[in-house]
Order: sequence, then structure tokens, then C-alpha cells
Amino acid sequence: MDESADVSIKEANRILKESGLEWVQTLFTDLLGNIRAVSIPASTYLVGKIWNGGTHFDGSSTTFRKSEKSDMTAIPDPDTFRIIDLRDQRTAFVFCDLLLPDTTEFFSGGPRTVAMKANSDAEAMGFRSIFQPEIEFYVFNSIQEAIMENDVWSRDARIGVGSSFVVPNIIQDFTKSKYLAKPKQHYFSPPPFDRFAQFREELATMLKSIGVPVKYHHHELGTHQMEIEIGNIEGPVKAGDAVIIHKYISRLLGAEYDFLPSYMPKPIFADAGNGLHAHIQLATKEQENAFYDKDDQYGLSSTARYFIGGLLEHASGMTAITDPTINSYKRLVPEFEAPVFTTWSPMNRTALVRVPARADHAKVDVEYRSPDPACNPYLTFAVLLQAGLEGIRKRIDPGDPVTADPSKMTKMERKEAGIQQLPATLTKALEALESDDIVKKALGKEACELFLDLKWKEVKENQIFVSAWEIYKYFEV
Repeated sequence: MDESADVSIKEANRILKESGLEWVQTLFTDLLGNIRAVSIPASTYLVGKIWNGGTHFDGSSTTFRKSEKSDMTAIPDPDTFRIIDLRDQRTAFVFCDLLLPDTTEFFSGGPRTVAMKANSDAEAMGFRSIFQPEIEFYVFNSIQEAIMENDVWSRDARIGVGSSFVVPNIIQDFTKSKYLAKPKQHYFSPPPFDRFAQFREELATMLKSIGVPVKYHHHELGTHQMEIEIGNIEGPVKAGDAVIIHKYISRLLGAEYDFLPSYMPKPIFADAGNGLHAHIQLATKEQENAFYDKDDQYGLSSTARYFIGGLLEHASGMTAITDPTINSYKRLVPEFEAPVFTTWSPMNRTALVRVPARADHAKVDVEYRSPDPACNPYLTFAVLLQAGLEGIRKRIDPGDPVTADPSKMTKMERKEAGIQQLPATLTKALEALESDDIVKKALGKEACELFLDLKWKEVKENQIFVSAWEIYKYFEV
């Protein structure tokens, strides 16, 4: 244990002791990004037992190990210790790194470990990475509400009745709203149209209170859709922590509002999907923006262009990580705002890699727009960073920016421009991952093999599932 970590442990214990709390929520994510938690007595932390020895758990029940060799250890990271004040309770939590019981090295298949390696590789090349995640999510009163809304819109589509005559009255009944709920028309809606404003403001305030930099928050395009944009966070580990903290607290706070946040990529088929756009910037050791060139038309240095080239080169191979569910590919479809073609462009929101307009050009960054919040953010930020670094190493030219919407170009025009389409299904995405050595290397052998095994099982489960749509479509054939 190094000296700086020891100081952090002392500070964490001081705060914990003064809080008077009896329990600490000890957290980590499984390989798919699901939050796992065990409640450990505060007294065990205060005597140093957990900080130094960790807590043991069954790795076979958390996606990491086989049953015949399942023992693992979770070691809390004292820098992540926080206390949050909810309306009716105070909660202490801390994130963990994972070890195997017969070694003192971090488990190579652990999500934070994968992100740590990406961070180290960037530092070895003389860069610090900076991330700004944009987290989109839906808020429902219940799972039934989401099911009913899909049923309403699909029934309306099947019988061909205009939504203005049938749907609003039904939706009005179960959203408890005095205003009509209209898909894809709520971007920046103010209160009282935005009935989630108070919840979202309280969530953003709580995030800020524990050190997560919030740029702003607003109602997104969808009927129930929110967005909280996070400010600059250094490195893929801390950026991943911020996304998981967001999910964790939103659900705790949502329970007090009787709300259910959902990070499902496409919860309502007729409405906007959820994205997890990632703004990325590299800085030099001298704190300068490595992506900035004042003499370039778009303010981009050659380093930035090569980074973009790496992202585009490995976009298909990364898609299973950035968009990891069957449902993800109901969001990634042509002619919607979610990007499906390997293009880059200044400002163009149909591009996979966008260079946002900045009042201060020296703050230029690149935005990768395909990820969704069902992903494991540690793995996603790690592969994005590693793909960009590979672009810098290999000096991969991204070509000219595409200012048009590539979904409106002909197949021949896209072919002539060298534009590829991202995988359209999880099956195709997994095949692309298996063929991309750089993405596999970024994940590491253990994490990659575990991830592929879990996801191929998911594909097979889906293949034999019979949906309500299929019953409707084919019952009478």
C-alpha cells in the first residue's frame, strides 16, 4: 500500500467515523456493467481490515469466473469513498478493484483494470486523456408504463389510425400528465411540460456534491427522456466511475420519487433512443491540448486527426462493446440521429465522430456518438482511448470530413467515399470484435473471452424467444 493511498484511507475513515453510519455499500461492476454491491459494517472499515484485505465473493455469480474456480477478492479504492444524503437516508459507498485470491495483482478481466491499462498506455505515449460523458436515460413511473406506451404506439401503427386521434388520450391517462406526450418533440422542454425537472435537478446537485462535475442537465428529445452532461474528467477509470455513480444515485433517488430510471438503449420503439456520447481530448504533460492546432481549418492537430482515424478504423470492432445488447441495434438504424456510418465531421450530428463547435477553439475535442448507456463504461472508454492511440501510432488518416448525412447518400456514393456501415445486429458486432486484434488487445485476453462468451449466449437466447410481434404477425399463417 503506497503512502498516498494510506492518506486516502485515513481521510475516508475520518469521514466515515464522523458520519455515524453503520454500513458501507461496497460496489463494483460485473463485466457487462451491472452494479454489484455488498453491505459491510463501518467498523470493519475503521479497523482497516477491508482496506487492506478486501472482501471475498463468488466470481462465478458475477460473470467473471467458472464455478470450479470462482473465489475472488474486491479491494476498495479509498479515493472513491463518498457519502450521499438522500431525502430519507444517508448512504456511504466505495468502488472496488478486483483480485484473484492467489495473487496481489489486479484481475486482468476486471473492468476498472482494463480502463487502468488504457490510461497507462496513454501516459506512456505522453498523453493525459480527458472525457466528458453525456448520459441519456428515460424515467418511468413503472415498467408497466413503458410496456403500455410501446403497446399504444405499436397498436396505433398496426391499425393505421393517426396518433393525434387515438394515442394522446391513452398516454395522458397513464403518465399522470396534464399535457400531451408526443414522441421526439421534448428537447429542452421547460416545466411544467418537463415533469421530471425537480428530480433531475436534485440528481445533478447530488452528483456535484460528491465531486462529479455536471455541465448542465435538460429534458431530452423523448417523452420521458433526460440528459445530464458531465464535465471534464481525467482518465477512463474516473470517467467510468462517474457514469456508474450516476446510475447508482439516480436509482436510489428515483425510488424516493417513485420513479424508475431506465438506461435501456431503445425503451420505446416510436421514440428517441438513449446514447452515451463520449467527448475525448488528449492533453500533453505540459497541460496543453494535444488536439489543437490554431492554423487548421477545424482547429485540429495531426494528432487529433490520427486519433479520429483510429476511431473510424476500429469502429466496427468496438461496436459490441459500445453497444452491447440486442436492443442496442434498434437504436442504431439509418436515418435516425444515432450514427451508423463511419464518418467524421465538424458539427454534423449524423457523423460517428463529431468535432463540436467551440467558442474557444483551443478547447477542441472529438465526440464519439454511437455508444449507449447499456455498455460497461470502463470497457467503452478503454477501447475508445486505445483505438485512438493506435491511430496516432499508425498515423491513420481519417480522410476528408463528410458534411452530408451519409444515410441519404447512395450505396455507391458511400462506397466511393470509403464509408462503412456499423454492424446492424449484435451478432455482426461480435463477429467484428472477434476480427479486430486491436480491440481484443485493449480488452485483454481474459475480459475479451469472458465478454464474447456471455454475449454469444445472449444472442442464442434471443434466437429462440418468441415475441408478441411475432404472434401478431404470424399466428394465422
